Amino acid sequence: MVRNTEGGKIAFYQAWTDDNLLIFEYCGSVQAFRIIPDNRYIIAIEGDTIRADHGVKGLIDALEAMPAADLEKIIKRIF
Repeated sequence: MVRNTEGGKIAFYQAWTDDNLLIFEYCGSVQAFRIIPDNRYIIAIEGDTIRADHGVKGLIDALEAMPAADLEKIIKRIF
């Protein structure tokens, strides 16, 4: 999935080799995070791990539907 933001385009997608990895591309930088399903959090970023309600699929759905301003906040925490 690719979304436009104020800072540029961001792409996020599930890794081909590991269903629990989510890859983010933003302004020439790439970050990969292990996603841990955890219903205590909607999205919690801890180092190279993201705890997300409903795992990778739920996080992708949330990022796709998220308002641009909220997505910008996530981008700033990741990059």
